[in-house]
Amino acid sequence: MTNQQPASPLPKLYRVAEVTKLLSVSRATVYRLIAAEKLKLVKISTRSSGITAASIEALLAGNAAQ
Repeated sequence: MTNQQPASPLPKLYRVAEVTKLLSVSRATVYRLIAAEKLKLVKISTRSSGITAASIEALLAGNAAQ
């Protein structure tokens, strides 16, 4: 009997640098996608923000940001 733990859930927010790697695009392209409302940016603090996992999934599926 193996004792496997379920895979950990994906993070709810991604940093811009992580999104550039996930989508294989430049930092400028990530900000263009945010400006076009294809990705949703959430402010965490005055100097920190994150992109929602749901908006990344929607972009990959061809839907608008959620």
